[in-house]
Amino acid sequence: MKGQETSEATSVTFQAAVQLRKRALTVEEGKFLGSEEELMEALGVSRPTFRQVARLLSHEQVLTIKRGVGGGFFARRPTLATVSRAVAAYLESRHTSLQQVREAAQGAFRKGVELAAQSDNQAARARLARLREGLVAAEARQQSAPLLLALESELESILGELSGNPAIELCLTTFNQFGAEQSTTKLYANHPGRVQAWNEASIRCVDAILAKDPQAARDRFAERSELLNRWIAAETGEMAGKEPRVVAVG
Repeated sequence: MKGQETSEATSVTFQAAVQLRKRALTVEEGKFLGSEEELMEALGVSRPTFRQVARLLSHEQVLTIKRGVGGGFFARRPTLATVSRAVAAYLESRHTSLQQVREAAQGAFRKGVELAAQSDNQAARARLARLREGLVAAEARQQSAPLLLALESELESILGELSGNPAIELCLTTFNQFGAEQSTTKLYANHPGRVQAWNEASIRCVDAILAKDPQAARDRFAERSELLNRWIAAETGEMAGKEPRVVAVG
């Protein structure tokens, strides 16, 4: 009986969270959703259950709780950075490898670069053109690994924006966040040849997107992806005694 009661309580909490989350996400950010009493009545739950739901949605950044006069519950929007950090933390907790994340992200990258090459988002395209200037300048002065990763982070941010697809944007941002937390700098530290190769490959990718050539963009990113796959394999010892495995992106 006790187990059944726990299951029912969990179900009530879950359903109440679903209802309140939808309510918060269908109105403008900052809009007043109601007082505790009003929302308890609307959801048909007890005070302890409602407070559990409110804490959950506050943690998700879907809800803001304000105390005192003029207080109550207000709609909020989770940020891309917060969500990607949470996903990256989950992946790390499951001992996910960098290669596993890349394999999962390849489809998003492939579609993302196609959409980016077709995008008419002029503001984002202008950002990409400025990034290209940064890549060329960095190449001329033999950029460092930290600078390379900073430029890569900016590139993935622009690709996400150009794609116009929030799911792809989240995937690219999560990969970048996970890579940063896994210290991917070690792939390039003391490897100036890799830094140069990555920089040159990135410029070719950017050029294809700026030229609005989806097929060329896919091909250039496939080439760049293969470089990284080989370097990751080399660092993890997967290349010992065998030819490098080609991972098709296109």
